[in-house]
Amino acid sequence: MANVQLAKLKAEYGYYEEICLADPSGELVASSNEEIIGKFKVDDRPYFASAMAGRISVSDALKSRGTGNPVFFISAPISEKDAVIGIIFSVVDISAFSSNFIDTIKVGQTGYAYMYNRDGIVIAHPDKSYILALDMKEFDFGKEMIKRKEGLIEYTHKDVTKRVAYKPVEELGWTVAVNVPTAEIMAPARALGRLNMILALAVTLAAAVLVYLVVNSITKKLNQVVHGLRDAAEGEGQFTHFVLALDL
Repeated sequence: MANVQLAKLKAEYGYYEEICLADPSGELVASSNEEIIGKFKVDDRPYFASAMAGRISVSDALKSRGTGNPVFFISAPISEKDAVIGIIFSVVDISAFSSNFIDTIKVGQTGYAYMYNRDGIVIAHPDKSYILALDMKEFDFGKEMIKRKEGLIEYTHKDVTKRVAYKPVEELGWTVAVNVPTAEIMAPARALGRLNMILALAVTLAAAVLVYLVVNSITKKLNQVVHGLRDAAEGEGQFTHFVLALDL
């Protein structure tokens, strides 16, 4: 039943790589992909330790052991009588997530958005070859952005002068940035102030969407799965109640 419902949850969203249940030893006991059950252990992952300690956790970006794709993990504890007896976690494909929520942000003719983590590593970008490969600290403007944390700066890269607005998503440790060539916003010059405002607004909205989708929406769905599984296991809820709890 758990495998079927986790597979259904994965199918309804376009950015889950897998959704799994793990026991206290870190071994997978249920999954949206039944073929990996019993073949992986996650006890060495920070998100596992966090969930086993009773906390909902959102990991930093890293490479998936199963596919090698850039992913991040969301985990939550499964409790029974005040004791954590396992965890539920989802593997979110960053490329798919980026395509849905970052790549769609456009400013001017060529302006675009991207994200980097607290270490300056790019984790979302329209050019997928940059994901987990480009380090903002390699550039003077990147060092300044990391140092200032948020704001609006102008810089030149590859002979193109750009203006970038950026803002951190504190809950996740990520920073959303939106840039546009200065030449585009200087023609006409009177549009500069308005475009600066649009840049700042785009960054703020992107950050707000990320917080809502990642921290609130996704973890809420995972909690519904947790409560449904716990009720079913303890015999306190009916199977119908479990299905309704997962009717996303």
